[in-house]
Amino acid sequence: MHLTICDSTGVRSHGVLLAASAYRMRVMFPGDSDVRELSRTYDQWTLETGEQVELESIATDGSLDLRKFYPEVVSRGYGAGQAAEF
Repeated sequence: MHLTICDSTGVRSHGVLLAASAYRMRVMFPGDSDVRELSRTYDQWTLETGEQVELESIATDGSLDLRKFYPEVVSRGYGAGQAAEF
């Protein structure tokens, strides 16, 4: 699974989600030499440095229902020629 996070300065980072639960994620970002951990406290995701980040997207192959872990997740799937619905 791939995900995109946005930090407090608006910088977006794309990574690969390696493991996840409702309150922790382990993610590998390109260029990093080690896996980074995100934790969730009071509905806010933070890096191990304490920096708060926003999850912008999590892309899956559809085999896992992320709503089991993250009830606020809204599934959006598009095929060729389909219009986005918001």
